[in-house]
Amino acid sequence: MKELVKGLTEKRTPEDICVLRVHYTADPERRAPEWKERERRKYTSESAWQAEQEIVFGAGGGERLFAEILTRYARKIIIDPETSGFKPSPHWDYFSGFDSGKANPTAALVACIDFDGIIYILREYYQPQLSPKQHAPRLQSLQGFMGNPIYSDPSIFYKNQAQNDGTFKAISCLYEEEGIDNLAPAPENNELLGMERILQHWMNLDQQEPTLKIVCPERSRDLAKPRFGVHNEGCPNLLWELRRTRRAESTPNQLATKNPTEKIIDKDNHLRDCLEYLLLTRPNPAVKTWQMKVTEANAPLLEAGDYTSAHVRYLPMKAEAEASNRPIYIGRPRTRRY
Repeated sequence: MKELVKGLTEKRTPEDICVLRVHYTADPERRAPEWKERERRKYTSESAWQAEQEIVFGAGGGERLFAEILTRYARKIIIDPETSGFKPSPHWDYFSGFDSGKANPTAALVACIDFDGIIYILREYYQPQLSPKQHAPRLQSLQGFMGNPIYSDPSIFYKNQAQNDGTFKAISCLYEEEGIDNLAPAPENNELLGMERILQHWMNLDQQEPTLKIVCPERSRDLAKPRFGVHNEGCPNLLWELRRTRRAESTPNQLATKNPTEKIIDKDNHLRDCLEYLLLTRPNPAVKTWQMKVTEANAPLLEAGDYTSAHVRYLPMKAEAEASNRPIYIGRPRTRRY
């Protein structure tokens, strides 16, 4: 390969076809380190930058997707509930993710989303080799798991579990018999899409705050192996799985004939699957009640002692909220008889 000018190289094929490769440094305005630093922040991973900007064709093979981010930006992404005093608002929207397993762990996450669209992963369950009947009381002790939507792998809603009487039941039915009746199929469970959604929440963290945060005590963040059971204090096993998430690695022979694979290695991904269900299902922030909106709008007036103006502002907002909550009747209006 011959460099004609900086950033522009020429290569001849065996058929004497000229192939030119243009690197971004061919543009004088993009040679400054400041440009590279600024543009690098727009990419969700180092492999994406290497493949698109550095023209490294094998970039991404074996890459750990989240290890570098979770190490470099741990202070922004991970919340220590014991030292920060963090307490999620009861007015936020709460929801859960669930992934059923047999030999592999059955996993669950409890999350909430605030009024600004920031998602907090609060608690987890991680336990292998138990039946739904044995999992149920443990899951019911996971705070926030019951009473809110639980988005699950759609496969658990098919009747393919053989019973002693010769019939078949769905895994979701077995949990429903034990009192867990709020399972719902996740509308989307594409793994690559889920990985990209996680990375989107953690883009450009030098300049902005993450929109996905994980609660975990400092003492439990660096597990060498999984810690099974109910974890109402945080999500240590989720961090353990995310740090181990990596793409499949292509062999040199494969790279010679096809593009590098984007496939994610299917191992230690049970809580990660739960996270995918959550992020691909609930992207919208919680909605403030009209009372909360009135309180925020009247805060300056109340601080100034102008209670009359605050009351005047309160009345139309209350009337509007009540009007929006009135039922809408469908059909012909009834004639009142006297």
